[in-house]
Amino acid sequence: MKQKPVKITKINEGHYLEILDRLHCQMTDIEHHLLDHPVSQKYDALREHIIKAVVNLVKAYQIAGSLASSDKLKKKKKS
Repeated sequence: MKQKPVKITKINEGHYLEILDRLHCQMTDIEHHLLDHPVSQKYDALREHIIKAVVNLVKAYQIAGSLASSDKLKKKKKS
C-alpha cells in the first residue's frame, strides 16, 4: 500500500498528547471490539495476532511518551 506524502508541520507539545491519546484509543478499541469478541476468544491463532498488534501499539505509546519527555527536556535546556 502506497502512503501519501505527509506535509511536515512544526511539532508542538499538543501533538505529543494527541498521539498518546490516539494510541490509547486504538489499544482500548482493539481490546473491547476484537480481543473480547467471541471468535477471537475461541481461536488462539487469531487472538495471538491481535495481541501482537496491541503489543506493538504499546511499544509505540512508550516511544511517543519518551519522545515527548525528551522534547520537554530540550526546551528546558534552551530556556
